Amino acid sequence: MKPSKSHNGPIPFPHLESYMHKRIEIPKKKWNNMLSRHNQQPRAVRVLESILTRLANASSFLGNGFRKALMRLGIKIISFFYRIYYRMEVQGKKNIPKNGAIFLINHPRRVDVVMSFMGAFGEPLGAFTDIGSGISADILELIGFVPRLGKANVMIEKMVRQLLLRSHYFAIWPEGTPDKGNGIMHGFSGIVKVYATVNCKKNRIPFVPVVMQLSPWPKKRNKLSRYIPPKIRFTFLKPYFIPQNWLRSPKKGGKTKREIIDLAMKKIARKLGQEELGPNPVLNRRKERYNKPWH
Repeated sequence: MKPSKSHNGPIPFPHLESYMHKRIEIPKKKWNNMLSRHNQQPRAVRVLESILTRLANASSFLGNGFRKALMRLGIKIISFFYRIYYRMEVQGKKNIPKNGAIFLINHPRRVDVVMSFMGAFGEPLGAFTDIGSGISADILELIGFVPRLGKANVMIEKMVRQLLLRSHYFAIWPEGTPDKGNGIMHGFSGIVKVYATVNCKKNRIPFVPVVMQLSPWPKKRNKLSRYIPPKIRFTFLKPYFIPQNWLRSPKKGGKTKREIIDLAMKKIARKLGQEELGPNPVLNRRKERYNKPWH
């Protein structure tokens, strides 16, 4: 699979820029680097990636129309699986704006949050996800995902371009880690940079909070119950825009990225009856590593 050119080239809509994120060109991927990452994976993963690479090349040869149709079919199958096996319920889909949205979702454990949300949304969309460093990450970029791979400003730029050029819908789990028993936790603030860039000077694509809930496991489990997964429910809350004056530099009266993401995560927390955000151990470790306060 040769490196994708979908994000490369001149900076699209260069007038959209925020003090939080300076627009950049995305470095072209080098085949040797991709191959090196691939060879560092376990053998089973390398075999799977080789199969996926051939499928990706075949779909590319058959054209974008075929690829989109194949992706829509895949999402329909995923949706059917989760609605049957996980008894998935979806509420509030009328709150999804027709012109696009940035979905902010909490991160329960014990279930794949990315696949289940794709099934709940039911249409192709972009998403930020951790898929490792193999070629699988590069393949997922072909269908609109932004892997957690490389420099932060490049990942932010890819998310911006995904919203502007490919799909106006993008999903992210700001906590960056599954539930640690602390309720809804403080989130990483990178998505605020994406929002501020896309909505520069004008409200274009809003935040949409999404509450993901799992039914509790039975206290006493028997042989049958161990094969019954928790029930999943997604609730789409009302979309909202951040006030434009909040997106200014704090020196000019704006809010910090930390203040904005905390307010956004509290909308999810309060829907679950939680007034204050819980500590995020992953975020705290990052804070200790860089030895500076969060902004």
